[in-house]
Amino acid sequence: MIQLLLHLLGDFILQSEPMAAGKRGSSFWAGFHALVYALPFWLLGPSWAAWSLICGSHFVIDRWGLARRVIWAKNLGFGLWPKWLCRKIGSGNAVGTEDGTQREDPWKNECERFAWRNCKATGYPKDLEPWLAATLLIVADNTLHLLVNWSCLRWL
Repeated sequence: MIQLLLHLLGDFILQSEPMAAGKRGSSFWAGFHALVYALPFWLLGPSWAAWSLICGSHFVIDRWGLARRVIWAKNLGFGLWPKWLCRKIGSGNAVGTEDGTQREDPWKNECERFAWRNCKATGYPKDLEPWLAATLLIVADNTLHLLVNWSCLRWL
């Protein structure tokens, strides 16, 4: 429970507007935020390695928006099936139907929908409700941070 409270303190209460606005585009702001974020964890008396990894991982996750990539990979079955599926099934623009007519291949649209260029803002396709995509991104981002923090405090 204390780890969750320290995470909330560091990531929400102590994060200033310039940190929040600048951390994705600036290593300075991402680093400054990561340092401020990690300071409260000293209350737990972690090892130097655990604290450093909490701070460093926070920098990496926030600076490069790794939660977006985790979401995108998850939606693509970790990259295993869609590429193969898009090549095999979605290679044509049309598919035949039982009555002999042609219709557009539904997989072609799905493969385009999940292309990184259409998902890079949140990890979700652009057609997902913006409020839902943003909420799910925040949850995924915080889950990543909490998993890393717990692992560091548990095993280092």
